Parts: sequence; C-alpha cells; structure tokens
Amino acid sequence: MFDIPIKKGYIFGTPKEIKQTWDILQDMWSYCDRGVWSGETGLSTGQQALDLHAYQEFDWIISQMIPHVINYWDKDLKYAPASIEPVSSWANLHEDGDYTKEHSHSDGIRQAHVASAFYLEKGEGGDVEFCDPLDCIRRLTPLAKPAGDAIISESMPCTTGDFLLFPGWVRHRTQPAIGKRVAISINFNGNFDYN
Repeated sequence: MFDIPIKKGYIFGTPKEIKQTWDILQDMWSYCDRGVWSGETGLSTGQQALDLHAYQEFDWIISQMIPHVINYWDKDLKYAPASIEPVSSWANLHEDGDYTKEHSHSDGIRQAHVASAFYLEKGEGGDVEFCDPLDCIRRLTPLAKPAGDAIISESMPCTTGDFLLFPGWVRHRTQPAIGKRVAISINFNGNFDYN
C-alpha cells in the first residue's frame, strides 16, 4: 500500500551514437572541476550546462526514453494528461569512491515531475539509493534492525544501458562508485492544458 512506483528499463545506442555521446561528454568534463556541482564528488556537466537534451548527441537517449516516460506518467503515476518534455539534463562522471549526496529534483520553485537516470556506463557500486519518505514514521516503530543515522533507503542495482524513472520529489543518493560510472540525469515535466 502507498508504494512509490520506480520503473527500470533498458535502452541502447549504435556504436556511432555512443561514441558521439562520449566525445561531447569528455569535452564538457574537460572544463569541469571535481566536487563543484551540487552534491557531487566527481565531475558533472551540470557545472557548465543543464540542457544536454538539446544536443543532437543525446537524441537517441531522449527518443527511446520518451515512450517509457509517457507510459510511466499515465499508467504508474496516474498523473493528469499532459504534453511531456525534458526540461533539464546533465551527466555525472564518478570514479572510485565518488558519489552523489542525498537530494531530490524538486525544491519548491523548480519542480521535476519525473526524474530519471540513464547509465551510459556502469561499473560496480554507485547504485542509486531511494530514501524512504516515511523514514521518521518508521523510526517510531520497533524495527527488526537498527536504522542508523542515515535516512532509511533501498538501492536499485543497474548495469550499463539501464535507466530508472521516479517521481522528482523522491530523495535519493548514490553509493560510492567502484570503477567508472557515467549517469545521465534527465528531468521531464508536463505542460498541462487546463481547458
């Protein structure tokens, strides 16, 4: 009851598409500093740009994800009918020990209706941990194991090519990476027609 729907899927690109995406990311990361972008210990194109979805090198990702986002929007979240489009996107490069701190994609003013993570490359570790929004309530119950200081969460293991869709308000973080992890975050919003 009251579960939060989190959807996992898989998309793939041709070798040429993947190389073009890698090339533009490598170029963007060359202008970035480690640990500068909000909550990141690694490199993030968010330091330079939040509109990767506007670059043609990411068309293959967006075009494959949109049908999944629409289905997730309609069937899983049961949101109001809307025209759905990406509104912000960036890529994080994590190497050994890098991680993303706990955060959400909604801050009161900026809202992401649907958040996503697509793994262009996924080494060991670095999985997303989704934080339980009922953490403070669950701590009032006799838990079988001590919860510790961190927010109660569950991780979602992924591999290269996987993507995750989740409500933008859900707080999440990543475990430290082992090896290389490249996650492309894409936020989607709906334009509503209230007529």
